[in-house]
Amino acid sequence: MVALESDIRTTKHELRQLALKRRAATARRQLAQRDQQIFTRLMALPPCAAPRAIFCFISVGHEPDTRALLEAFKARGIAISVPKIITRHAMLAVPFPGWAALVLGPLGIPAPLASDAFEAPIDIVIVPGLAFSGAGYRLGYGAGFYDRWLAQHPQPLRIGICGEAELVADLPTEPHDLAVDIVVTDGRICVPPQSRYRGPAA
Repeated sequence: MVALESDIRTTKHELRQLALKRRAATARRQLAQRDQQIFTRLMALPPCAAPRAIFCFISVGHEPDTRALLEAFKARGIAISVPKIITRHAMLAVPFPGWAALVLGPLGIPAPLASDAFEAPIDIVIVPGLAFSGAGYRLGYGAGFYDRWLAQHPQPLRIGICGEAELVADLPTEPHDLAVDIVVTDGRICVPPQSRYRGPAA
């Protein structure tokens, strides 16, 4: 069992390195097109029409850009929370104060200065991933922040966003890995078989 777990972690590490290299090699114009198509598909999803509150990551590097998403939800009057790492093992959803009020946090990720937890019920969480599988499993960066947060907050609908090339047939999983309900790429909307979402895919 220990050897199997070690093999899975090694495979995940190798997949992370491949995904990072692939993203870094993608032209900026292609990334911009990817992000616009992801934005259009995600905002057209029925659950995204009028949620009470969302929790959405702030993108860095070559991740799908979430600035337009956050601005669109803000324009609709939807309450927004974003991640803030508070310890080596814990992350909070905190109120989004606007771009000018963000400071550079751990791992080079912008975050609000305040650490007051977002108190309203969250309907949707939009999570990052280096890759997602057709079953909805996510290849994260390895720190486990989202795995722990999702385990503690099972109610929100989970939406993963990534490039079409990062939606793969299968990923190695461990017991703590949790699947998302929807994966939105620049090419399609994938609804895994076990998803709580029962709306249309495209």
